[in-house]
Amino acid sequence: MRKWYSKAASQGYPEAEVALSIWYLTGSTGVLTASDTEAVFWAKRAASKGLARAEYQLGYFYELGIGVDIDLALAMDWYG
Repeated sequence: MRKWYSKAASQGYPEAEVALSIWYLTGSTGVLTASDTEAVFWAKRAASKGLARAEYQLGYFYELGIGVDIDLALAMDWYG
């Protein structure tokens, strides 16, 4: 499954990018090591294409400081 998400994300599909972001956020034993940095990277790619789910996710990351410094103003921008 990860292979197909990775392939689709590398081709620029925002739904696949946000799916990879979630995978990297949580990790998967024996499949994928969790990485907040990668989670933010893929969420930003999807959000830059206007995917609302990814924009909300980035707001959450900035609000809580997951993979980024806490920035409440930026969080509100992404939530908006």
